[in-house]
Amino acid sequence: MILGLISAALDVILAFIPKKLLLVIIIALIAAIYFGYVYEF
Repeated sequence: MILGLISAALDVILAFIPKKLLLVIIIALIAAIYFGYVYEF
């Protein structure tokens, strides 16, 4: 059920956000998490 909600939410998000922009956001999030861990330790 949770997975169904997540996929439905992703469908709605993808309908409003272009794929390239989504890719940039994901990369930025990964980079932020990575650098956050690097600076913490």
